[in-house]
Amino acid sequence: MGGGAKEGEVSTLVSGLIGKNHFLLILGGVVGAIEISCTYPTEYLKTVLQLDKSKYQLGMVGLAKETYAKNGFFGFYRGYTALLLFSMPKNSVRFGAFEFA
Repeated sequence: MGGGAKEGEVSTLVSGLIGKNHFLLILGGVVGAIEISCTYPTEYLKTVLQLDKSKYQLGMVGLAKETYAKNGFFGFYRGYTALLLFSMPKNSVRFGAFEFA
């Protein structure tokens, strides 16, 4: 036999990689949630400005002030759940695929 890995070493290596990939998938989901939580308020304001021409006149800062005055801090997170649910798996796959490649 050559100098290759033994059967016990190979199974340990494979189980280590599988465990590592599961960890990376979970970590990718957490990172995706953090990312979208930080960037969503600006995405929300941008979308409102694009869709509502009357709000466009306020500008980004004026719309932020109006949103905060009417709905408080959580007003910036209206519609957040849908984007969060798709961002977590997307980043999980991205992290896992990067490590696999």
